[in-house]
Amino acid sequence: MARSLRFWLSLSFSAFVAMAMALVVAALLWVLIPRLNAEVEVRNRSLGNTVAGQVESFLADAQNVFENLAKDMAGQPPLPRDRMHLMLDTVANTDVHLEAVYLIDATDHVLEVGLPHERRGQREDLVDTDLSGRAFVQSARKSGHNVWSDTYLSQRGRIVVALAVPFTLPDRSGAVSSGMLVGEYGLEQISNLVQRIGQAGDVLPIIVDRSGQIVGHPDAGHSLRQENISHLPLLQGSGLTTPQTARFRFGEIDYIGSTTPISAQGWTVLVAQPLEKAYATVRSTLLAVAAASLLALTLALISAFWMSRRMSRRVADFGRHMQAIADGDYRAVIPRSGTDEIEALAQSMRRMAEAVLQREDRLQLAATVFESTAEGILITDAQRRIISVNPALVSITGYSADELVGQKPSVFSSATHGEDFYRSMWASIESTGFWRGEIWNRRKNGEIFPELLAITAVRDKHGAMTHYVGSFFDISERKRAEDELAQGKALFEAIFSSIPDAIVYANVKREVVSINPAFSSIFGFNIDDLTGKLTSFFYESEEEFERQGRIRFNLTATELTLPYIVNYRKKDGEIFPGETLGTSIRTASGTLLGHIGVIRDITERKAAQEQIQSLAFSDPLTELPNRRLLLDRLEQALTAVARHQREGALLFIDVDNFKTINDTLGHDQGDLLLKQVAQRLLSCVREGDTVARVGGDEFVVLLKDLSQNAQEAATQAEAVAKKIIATLNHPYQIGSSAQRSTASIGVTLFGGDQREGIDEPLRRADMAMYQAKAAGRNTLRFFDPQMQAVVTARADLEAGLHEALEKNQFLLHYQAQVTQQRQIIGVEALVRWNDPRRGIVPPAEFIQLAEETGLILPLGKWVLETACTQLARWATQPETAHLTMAVNVSARQFHQSDFVAQVLATLARTGANGNRLKLELTESLLVRNVEDVKAKMNALKSKGVGFALDDFGTGYSSLSYLKRLPLDQLKIDQGFVRDILIDPNDAAIAKMVIALADSMGLAVIAEGVETEAQRDFLDGLGCHAFQGYLFSPPLPLEEFKLFFSAGLTPW
Repeated sequence: MARSLRFWLSLSFSAFVAMAMALVVAALLWVLIPRLNAEVEVRNRSLGNTVAGQVESFLADAQNVFENLAKDMAGQPPLPRDRMHLMLDTVANTDVHLEAVYLIDATDHVLEVGLPHERRGQREDLVDTDLSGRAFVQSARKSGHNVWSDTYLSQRGRIVVALAVPFTLPDRSGAVSSGMLVGEYGLEQISNLVQRIGQAGDVLPIIVDRSGQIVGHPDAGHSLRQENISHLPLLQGSGLTTPQTARFRFGEIDYIGSTTPISAQGWTVLVAQPLEKAYATVRSTLLAVAAASLLALTLALISAFWMSRRMSRRVADFGRHMQAIADGDYRAVIPRSGTDEIEALAQSMRRMAEAVLQREDRLQLAATVFESTAEGILITDAQRRIISVNPALVSITGYSADELVGQKPSVFSSATHGEDFYRSMWASIESTGFWRGEIWNRRKNGEIFPELLAITAVRDKHGAMTHYVGSFFDISERKRAEDELAQGKALFEAIFSSIPDAIVYANVKREVVSINPAFSSIFGFNIDDLTGKLTSFFYESEEEFERQGRIRFNLTATELTLPYIVNYRKKDGEIFPGETLGTSIRTASGTLLGHIGVIRDITERKAAQEQIQSLAFSDPLTELPNRRLLLDRLEQALTAVARHQREGALLFIDVDNFKTINDTLGHDQGDLLLKQVAQRLLSCVREGDTVARVGGDEFVVLLKDLSQNAQEAATQAEAVAKKIIATLNHPYQIGSSAQRSTASIGVTLFGGDQREGIDEPLRRADMAMYQAKAAGRNTLRFFDPQMQAVVTARADLEAGLHEALEKNQFLLHYQAQVTQQRQIIGVEALVRWNDPRRGIVPPAEFIQLAEETGLILPLGKWVLETACTQLARWATQPETAHLTMAVNVSARQFHQSDFVAQVLATLARTGANGNRLKLELTESLLVRNVEDVKAKMNALKSKGVGFALDDFGTGYSSLSYLKRLPLDQLKIDQGFVRDILIDPNDAAIAKMVIALADSMGLAVIAEGVETEAQRDFLDGLGCHAFQGYLFSPPLPLEEFKLFFSAGLTPW
């Protein structure tokens, strides 16, 4: 019996669903189990890598601590046992995991041991212990490298691992021996890490050492029992060195686990999951899939019945519409009914109907284009007879359509082209099916005209020619435009070649494309020299091009640039100035095509301009700037000082008694004198300053960029003026005789009053010059009374210093240096000037001037001599014999080549004990020529002289010179002591200085201590020597004797 379409569709669909469900279950089993294994492995390995990373970080940190300790001990001078014990104890108590730190000697006996506070009572039992039996110690001794031990139980029952670090250990004799540091680290941190991981998830993390012994386990008992699990397959063979994953049984439970090596120590991390928990997902997934499959099969049967019924209805409906299309109704609409094969067939029928309609529309469109296009079109048959022409062809040729149909295209022939032309054209059409080119044809009226002709062959499905289509475009207007362009080009070439100025054309990349003959004549280059070269090639330099050329050759508009001057380079290397015009070449739409530059050689014109400039702004006799140029530069200088807030100065110079010399020797000899004066003035100023001649024997010097401080600027101007006076005082060789002449100079500063004009500074300088003449000539005067007073005061102070040295007006004050028990251990000698007019002058007012003038040398020599004399006297008295004498030494004094000899001679002459003399140096002294400083210090050190570094931390403060120089003491500057109780920064610096001094074996003293709170704070930091008004101010010798005799009362 025949079955319906509905029956077979329902049966097929149900069978398909059942098979699909079975395949899904099989696929899940095939894919899920391997994937689950992979996920378990990835999770285990990820956790293993994390644990391994933390273990390696823990052990690496421990190794870094011991390596740094070994470097510190190797780099230190030989240390006493108590110092070594202190260093090891410090390290042992910085890390709670450290069980002990051993320092062993070359015989592997414990030389010193560092222990945590709670184990310090065991120190005596551990010193001199023999560790040569430890395998890892011997391994480190032989290899010379760091070696980790296997794990073992310490004396306190802790699981530990030991690290041996060999290094070179200096001894007291200066020799070195092979030492070693051994540190025992407790592994509680690793055990805690494993316990946290084991408690946080369903995993079993275990860490084992090289021998398979458990180092870390969630149950600490396994590690304390030192249980060995090397029998597990994962920990045999390569499992200890390469990652492995496998199943194993441990403690009556089946696991799947992965290993992760800890390469540096040879340990291994094992992370495992129970199989029952790992595969729980697979079981639950299979149960869910089975239930879903049963439900899906039931739904599939219901769906199959419904779908087959609906499909049979659609097939009948589709048949009715197909019949309508078959009857020619192409616009009949087949209704949409889904997305299955029936709908696909319906869509194909719709596309077919639409294609027929579109083809009819295209034919209509082609007919419209054929009739309306401006191009002439004709169509021939295979025998090349015209079968159709469009109206445009009728208009172009003058023939009617009836006249052309049935003719061949040769009716348009103008006899311009030969047979070869047509033979080649038709050969191309036959071979390629297409030809395009220009052709000259004839209109009906006989006119010959150019056309752009394109012929296309039309073939049938078998490749046979059926038609030819020709399109004609009249190009008469284009040809006329091309002729005009050719004429214009010829005219351009004529102009381009005849212009006497150099012309260069460059493309958008600034590469030279063309030059005219004048360019070759001016520059010496031909086009072959420049083709492809950048336009910067013929500039004086790349910098000159960047300054001028790049701006001009990147124009954004088509207008000409304003003329600008550029320095160019000829082929022979000669540099010349060129006046240049530039423009860009662009299309009508604005697209940049290139650049044109027109260059005119203006060498002669510029020389003439320079000559005119020289005559206008230079003095013809001396070739110095004249008054006009001076005023211009002065105006610029006034603007500059207002902007930069720096002072300037004018020096008005008048040659003394020039009229007498001029009248006596004649004007020619006077002119020679003025020329020499000009040259000498130029030699006295900087390159940026100006020397001008403003009158017969009058000159002006303009000084710019002086100090921002008016007093310092006045000092700088005075120095230049003095140099000029000294230079002009030298004899002048005038002809055969030597003449002498002096000058009077008026000095004024400008820049303080920004509103003054350019005439004001000149007027002031002129008035000051007349004051100098009134003062007797051959001198200088400042216009500003206040500045004059400053200069006079400085000169007076300098003269007073000279007089003080000659008349022995200096004296020493002594300030006590005391201990924390208020015992006076020494003094610092501080110079004072007892001036008859000024009274006692503190050093802050005259030491700097003494440095600048060089008077610090004799003054420093006197201070050293006086201090050593007093030191020798104190040595003869038992109560003062212990005192030391600190003397400040300036950098200029110390850097004398015979400084060492001076000090030794002074000690010998006065009889002072060098061991009681301490020279205080400043940080700035140490910056220059450290090796020379070191040699001098060592030479004096060998004679017992000590050295202190004064004001440490306020200047250069480099630790490098502290290490290299033989210092004895660091001095904490009073600037840090003053606010040490309220400024955390000052307190931190003081603490650092004290700690640094202690680590380097240097003494430390604090100056400027004025309160007991300051003293107590410094004492708490470890500074136990003090100097300051809390104890005593600097006192004259007699008052210091009374103070010393009275003694200090304890606080």
